[in-house]
Formats: sequence, structure tokens, C-alpha cells
Amino acid sequence: MTIFYLDTSALVKNYITEKGSGWVKTLLASERTPRVFTSHLSVVEATCALARRRREGTMTPEGHVQILTALDYDFTYRYNLIEVTPTVIDTARLLANRHPLRAYVFELNFRR
Repeated sequence: MTIFYLDTSALVKNYITEKGSGWVKTLLASERTPRVFTSHLSVVEATCALARRRREGTMTPEGHVQILTALDYDFTYRYNLIEVTPTVIDTARLLANRHPLRAYVFELNFRR
């Protein structure tokens, strides 16, 4: 089984068309659907990103509601949500020293 961690910017590409959307949509629609993990904070961040697009007029109010409905469904039934705990942050730091990772959780660590 393939496992992916997708940050908010990657997840949003599944719901709106932007650079990289094709790759994310293909990944999530593949016959070997991967287990997708994301931070619990992605729920809020994705909602903010979509609300900003609605406010800017690049998304209709109806489209916004449809995408939020799909996003809520996926967060509930499709994605595995990870709480950002000190253990998760410490593990991510260890992995970053072993692999060429770029991760959002590191930013959280320094914002505290």
C-alpha cells in the first residue's frame, strides 16, 4: 500500500485547478488509491484558501459550497488526519534529517 502525506496546498489542488492539480487528481483517482495523511490543521487552512478564492471572485458561491461539501466528505472518510503533537513534530524533524523533505509541520514548530 502506498502512503502519502499531503499538505494543504497539495490537497487544495484536488478541488480547484492550478499548477499541479493534474498530478494530485491522478494520484487520488488511481486504481491503487493511496492512504493519504494530512494535518488536522489542513481542515482550517483549506477552508481559508477556498473562502479567499470566493471573496476574490475566482470561485462562485455555489462552487464554493460544492467544493466545501466534497472537502468535508474527504476529510471525514478519505483522509487520515494527524494531530500536530510534540511527538509528531519530533518525528518529522528526525525524518527531515534523513530524507529531503519539505514539510509544513516544521513551520509550526518555530511559530510556537
